[in-house]
Amino acid sequence: KRHEHIHDTSNLLIQSIGAGYGLTDNLTVSFRVPYVFRFGIKDVHDAEVGKRGNAIGVGDITLFTQYRFLKNEKKNLHAALLTGLKIPSGVKRTRGRDGEIFEADEQPGSGSWDPFVGLAVSKKLRHFSLDTNGLYKFATNGSQGSNLGDIVNYNFSISHRLINNGFFSFYKNTKKIAKNKDLSVDLICEANGLWAQKPNTIFGFVDENHGGAIIYLSPGLRVTIDNKWIWTLSAGLPTIDSLNGRQRAPNIRLVGGITRAF
Repeated sequence: KRHEHIHDTSNLLIQSIGAGYGLTDNLTVSFRVPYVFRFGIKDVHDAEVGKRGNAIGVGDITLFTQYRFLKNEKKNLHAALLTGLKIPSGVKRTRGRDGEIFEADEQPGSGSWDPFVGLAVSKKLRHFSLDTNGLYKFATNGSQGSNLGDIVNYNFSISHRLINNGFFSFYKNTKKIAKNKDLSVDLICEANGLWAQKPNTIFGFVDENHGGAIIYLSPGLRVTIDNKWIWTLSAGLPTIDSLNGRQRAPNIRLVGGITRAF
């Protein structure tokens, strides 16, 4: 009725695989490749809602470096510089049911080269560990002449080791087939913040219904076996949001991961 162009995504699923290598005790390089499922894309033209389908494909590869410049074992205090680059390797020409190409912010890949820089700090106390980091990503022009806007991520977590150096065994028909596996379980509570700039196109159009700030409160769990296998799961509950324009408030966000250390 306001003759505004608004679009929406019902659900977003991002699966990714990555690897890292420690060049030294203080310098690590890594990469991550995502596969994006954007379900239920809808948009509005002249007060009519159109269901355009799903945008699915490989997202942009991200390259990381982490350099630990502070290592104070006596005070259990560590700090690292984070740098990286998102390269335009993802799919950026997916189409809707009507045959038209989805807009740039709905594509799995952005088509832009986006550098980022950040800082991470960790402090271990007697019964808890404190971790925080911040990351600023600088957006550049990408597909369809769009600039999707700068992004700031900031996180704070407190964790408590519930089980340390526990043991468990597997049995099959009363016969022990594995034993003495080191098991650690950590309870984690995080605050995850995000600020996103309003995107714009090369034609000078600024999308007033995108971007803004949101903070999730995320309780979670981490399980470590033999210091080699690590399982993590957290549920992000949107607690504070200040979104630009007309946007649907986000729902719960689930984040899980499996890591193998060598």
